[in-house]
Order: sequence, then C-alpha cells, then structure tokens
Amino acid sequence: MSQTIEQKLWAHQAWLSSDGEEGERLVVEGLQCPAVNWRGSRLAQAMLLDANLDGALLSTADLYAANLSGASMKRAKLDGAILVKAILDQARLDGASLARTDLRRSSLHDTVLTGADLSGADLGVAWLSGTDLSRATLDGATMGEAVIDGAVLTGASLKELRGLDTAVVKWVVVDGEELFGAEALVWMKRRAEG
Repeated sequence: MSQTIEQKLWAHQAWLSSDGEEGERLVVEGLQCPAVNWRGSRLAQAMLLDANLDGALLSTADLYAANLSGASMKRAKLDGAILVKAILDQARLDGASLARTDLRRSSLHDTVLTGADLSGADLGVAWLSGTDLSRATLDGATMGEAVIDGAVLTGASLKELRGLDTAVVKWVVVDGEELFGAEALVWMKRRAEG
C-alpha cells in the first residue's frame, strides 16, 4: 500500500473520530488496491468510486454509508462487515464472501453478486434493482422490507430466506424468465422453504 493511501486512511480515521473537525474524509476515485488487508478497518462514509479491491480482506470492516459505486471487489472477503446505507451501485462482487454482512438500507442497483455468499446477511430495506444474484447463496439471509426490482436469481440458493412477507417483490428473472409480483414472491417463498 502506498504511503499516500496510508496517510489518507489516517486522515479519514481522524475525520471520523472528530466528527469532521479534523482530518479529511477518504475520497478516492479509481484506487488500485487488490488483495489489500483492511480487515476491521473504519471506513464509514468513505468514497471509493471505481476502486479495484479484488480479493481484498474487509471482514468486519465498518463501511457504514460508504460509496463503493463501480468498485470491483471480486472474491473479496466481507464477512461480518457493516455496509448499512452503503452505495454499491454497479459494483462487481463476483464470488465475494459476504456471510453475516449487514447490508440494511444499502443500494445494490445493477450490482453483480454472481456466485457470492450472502449466507445470514441482513438485506432489510435494501434496494436490489437489476441486481445479479445468479448462483449466489442467500441461505438464512433476511430481506424484510427490501425492494426487489428486476433481480436475477438464476441458480441462487434461498434456503431459509427470511422477511419475504414484508419485502416488496416487483419482479425477478429466473432462467431467462421474468416473474412479476405475487408470482415472483411465491417462487421465492418456495425456494426459501425447500
């Protein structure tokens, strides 16, 4: 990791600790830090637009309200991370591990999560619009009050998926077929029970 990004991380910690009175918010576009180890780091409200964090270790990191739009986090480890109110629009998390991750109120517009592990994740009140969850594992995840609008669920595992009674399921895509409203919800509930 370059000295420059290390200095920016320290300035961001100071900014967080002082409620913005000291230091500086971490705002970096196009950051190249594949396989970086930021496990447990405090990155709340950071702006890492179009960052390359492929294979990064971000387990238990605090990414509250972080903006990771367009970021590439393929095969990243985000188990137990806090991504409440995070913006992950158009991010790529193919094969990423997000087990027990808190994604409440996050924005996942056109986010690619193919083959990702979201076991036990909390997606309550999240916005999943055009989200690609093909072959993703959502076993034991929670989707209470989430908005599911055009999510691709081909090959996804939904065992014991919770919160569907309060989720807003507009439409999903399964094996190239579009399912709308009640039909989509029934399909998801059947997979959750099976």
